[in-house]
Amino acid sequence: MAVNKVNTRSPYYVVASGSEGSTDQTSEEGREIYLLKIVQVVNNVEKNSPGEGTSNANITLRAIPVNFTSNGTYTWTGGNAAAAGTTPDITFKEVLSGASQEFSYGCSTLDADGNQITATAFKVSWATATQYTATLTIANGILPSISSAGYSGTVTKSSSIQAQEVVALEKLNPEVFEVKGRQGDSYSFVIALTLSSNYNATSALAISVASFSGTFGSANVALASSLTGTLALKETFILTPSVTSATEGDAFTIDLTTTNLADNTAVPFTITGVSASDLVRNGLTGSFQIFENEASETFEAIKDSLSEQPYETFTLTLNDISPTVSTSVKIYDEVAQVTATSIDVSPIGRTSDELACLDSASETAYFTLLDGQTALGNGVILFSDQSLQTPYASDGKYYKIGTNHNGIIGEVADGRISGYVECASDIVVKVIEESETKPNPSMISSTSVSTPGSRGIDACEQNADTEIYYDGSITQGTLLYTQKDASDNLSSVFGGVDQWHKLTLYDTSDNPQDHYALITSYPPGYVSRIFVCGTGFIPETTITLTPRVTINMSTSDGNNQGFAFVSQRTELTAVVQNITNATYQWEKGSSSGASNMSDISGETSSSLVINEVGGGGETQTSAGVVFYNCKVSGTGVTTTRADVFKSITWQTRPSFPLRFASTGAASNTACTGSNVTIYGDRNAVTAFCVGTQFYANANGTGALSPGSYSDSTSGTNNNFRYIEASGIPGPCINYGCAGAPVSQPTTNIQKVAVKRCENQTNAGRIEYIIFNNFEYTLGNIISLKDFGQTGGEGCYEIIEVYADNYTLPTPNFTLETTDFVRSQPFGKCETCVGEIEVEEEVIIDLNKYYGAYRLCGSTGGALLYIVSDSALPNVLRVGADTTKCRHTVYTLHNNEGDVRAYSPDALILEDLGWIEFNDCTTCIGGSSAPTITGLPYKRKYKQCDDASKTIVFGHSENLAATEWAIRYPSVVYNGICYEDSTTSTDTTTINIDDLTNFRDCASCDAFVNPPPAPVVERPSNIKIMRISSSSSLNTTAACNTLFTYDVDVYYIGTFGDNTVLYSDTALSTIYAPTSETNFRINENRNSFKIGYSGNPSGVRPGVVYNFGSCAGVDIY
Repeated sequence: MAVNKVNTRSPYYVVASGSEGSTDQTSEEGREIYLLKIVQVVNNVEKNSPGEGTSNANITLRAIPVNFTSNGTYTWTGGNAAAAGTTPDITFKEVLSGASQEFSYGCSTLDADGNQITATAFKVSWATATQYTATLTIANGILPSISSAGYSGTVTKSSSIQAQEVVALEKLNPEVFEVKGRQGDSYSFVIALTLSSNYNATSALAISVASFSGTFGSANVALASSLTGTLALKETFILTPSVTSATEGDAFTIDLTTTNLADNTAVPFTITGVSASDLVRNGLTGSFQIFENEASETFEAIKDSLSEQPYETFTLTLNDISPTVSTSVKIYDEVAQVTATSIDVSPIGRTSDELACLDSASETAYFTLLDGQTALGNGVILFSDQSLQTPYASDGKYYKIGTNHNGIIGEVADGRISGYVECASDIVVKVIEESETKPNPSMISSTSVSTPGSRGIDACEQNADTEIYYDGSITQGTLLYTQKDASDNLSSVFGGVDQWHKLTLYDTSDNPQDHYALITSYPPGYVSRIFVCGTGFIPETTITLTPRVTINMSTSDGNNQGFAFVSQRTELTAVVQNITNATYQWEKGSSSGASNMSDISGETSSSLVINEVGGGGETQTSAGVVFYNCKVSGTGVTTTRADVFKSITWQTRPSFPLRFASTGAASNTACTGSNVTIYGDRNAVTAFCVGTQFYANANGTGALSPGSYSDSTSGTNNNFRYIEASGIPGPCINYGCAGAPVSQPTTNIQKVAVKRCENQTNAGRIEYIIFNNFEYTLGNIISLKDFGQTGGEGCYEIIEVYADNYTLPTPNFTLETTDFVRSQPFGKCETCVGEIEVEEEVIIDLNKYYGAYRLCGSTGGALLYIVSDSALPNVLRVGADTTKCRHTVYTLHNNEGDVRAYSPDALILEDLGWIEFNDCTTCIGGSSAPTITGLPYKRKYKQCDDASKTIVFGHSENLAATEWAIRYPSVVYNGICYEDSTTSTDTTTINIDDLTNFRDCASCDAFVNPPPAPVVERPSNIKIMRISSSSSLNTTAACNTLFTYDVDVYYIGTFGDNTVLYSDTALSTIYAPTSETNFRINENRNSFKIGYSGNPSGVRPGVVYNFGSCAGVDIY
């Protein structure tokens, strides 16, 4: 986990790790998903579906609004319920023509805003005779947890009057299943358990009674069964060499990736194909020491004068692993005099692949391909001379190689290429216009992420929904504010929490360009880093003095996409630049051009909301293209429009005629289920499987019946997935309704194992993948979408490439190119994940004195910021004008005071020559200071953590409540986090413009109470070595007779003289013989003695001494 301190003052850290998204029950427009539930009322007890009824006898159904208020009118459907009334409780009966029949009943109502809420269908089993219930109770005793992913189970249940239904175990204890029937009817239950392929059952899965069948009598039936078994994940081992070919004197590494092994486990190996004297380690055995299911060993062949043409094959095999796990590296003699191949390379190493790709490859490098190397790429060594003696570079930085590739040179070994990939396609970066004399406008996301993702992909997916202002240039470090008054004074700092936001700026043609920016908490709202979305480039800016208007579009789908669903909430914002005291009038038309526009009545603020939640204002209820603009006037400016008219293509929401089955998890029973139509979000426009939110109604509202949904048209084609009542779906299941193939394909595919990169959730997770009709290279870093894999969407390293006829473990996944975030691989995991090293920068100088001043007697207006090398005066005045006396509102020095005293644009006191005073009275020259009057508009705020404690804030303008809600967020910070509550008549002098604002209480709390600096986990420094339990009288005998290493010992440092040996990983028990003075051998073929208690030589117990190597011992 990468942890970076934001700056020397900040107590906050940016933690480079993935994060899981929360699942809120809200629609894409931000509305809560409302739930309507149907129950049957029996003797005043509410019972869930399925219900029961006797022919020609009344039953009562009740509709319950779970989390909303109904308008009081309910519409019932199904059987005789449709005519039973419009109340929440209805009583009715069915008269059967046969012995039994099952009915489905529905109900809908309207919420307070007029949205229709529809309940999940309620089933009732009707019969002509009394019905009884057969209840199966299953006790679950599966270890280590009944919720283990190591198994799945089903219960198949039926009766004479209930069709057969297969229900997935929900892994509860106990779990109850029921069927109903009349006297003489049959019933049946069958329980089945399946062991997951990546688990072993150390104690077999067992069902005490797997099936029940019988006939109903004149009473209910009670049945019981139990589940037992103990499960454990299987261990896996994958070896990945850093190269496939190496030369003598050239080091290489072999990584071992495992699953389900404990830390400090020793995994022994044996080397064949070379002799011990060929290797620097001078041994052919050793052990990987596992930490967090990873280990790595470095090997190097000694340069010698022996000819081993064309090469030796170094093969490392793990001991006692079945099937065999091994890997090989070809080792060549030092590169001989050959005709070298040349390639152009950039002369300077860069810190990123993007920067390297911008360079010109102007220097000549040389290389030769070893056997097995078919083209320039990873593992090839570049030299600066034709004789291939001097490596090109050893700094481990990015270089441009050839005309369109980049790679890292020297990270693994001097001159060796790694991370070799093609340069990304060029991205057009626009020039941003900024004003020198007036505040610059922008839009920023109110949400933020801790890690921006590769080239800002995660940060840039956010919605820039908040208008902000700044002075100066965004690239030079500036503060963001949410308020700008008629005199262009900025106030109300945008509260940052040291995370990444999306920021939309505008180019010289009024087109939006999205950026990702790190906004700090100290000082609040400070833009610490900013890059253009999709790149690692800092935006280029230019100065403009021209008044202009640009239109920003925002929906729950993002910004400025130019389309929206009919009835979807959409907000347009007129972003003005170099216009003071602006007024607004929105207009629209069916085509572009000022002559085609008509004013929209009543829309005279900087924002136009279309289809507001709850109704009111502008609406759009039909599909088609509509053009929008805003006429802006101001001081010296009349009727200025945006040069680009904002066109919105209003679309109908995607609908899906699907099949449905009521299940507790994804089940292929949906492939042949009942017909139903649901509606998707913007992602679902492409396909059913990529939708991330679904609804019951076309306007993006309504809860779904939870269960499995399928877009199959034949029962065996297309896909299925589970969708919750809130509309949140799980992934489409691999292979879909067709099911997994009987055998894995062996042609036109590539089979690989991939490992999830660090600094993401589920880091280190291994997945098995089949690429359909395309290939990648060992070591490539790929970015995958969420296709149902355990790890989830993210970045993966290819750590093993298998033969086409190899049978991959299950589960495995077949991927198309559409399952990739981008088809081009990355050179390093860090680049793919999007780790950005946040350099420590001193923003606030602890030695300086900062002050924020306001006119004496005033509670509003702009603050004037002053900075000095010495203590600041209480009051300052410009010349003899007594109306220009200003007093300190905030001060800051050496971390003491209030950070609101800081501004990057503060004036330097020593350059001003202003007159200093102790108080306002003296400055004004009167007997008393001006009376401070209360602010005209007041609102009461309550503490976020204690609603009983309140405070009143005010504003210098007498704002209407609606205007307050638009201009000011619900949460502000005044030493404590406060949340907006209600209007107030109390007097206050605390101006809300002086406070830092936040999106919600959680964001404010993150600013005030940041989490402690994460503890960086480090690999264990405890090492393990296998040694012989037997010993011999001298070194010669030990080296010739001892070849079994049957004892594990633990130590710290380098194994040699004075190393202390222990029997356990906690280093709590010293490993020492009782009286032995002979030699032992370790797996590296070293001989040594071990100190024992009472050793006459004075060596402490457990200490290695007389250490030597078997390399110099005669072998007989």
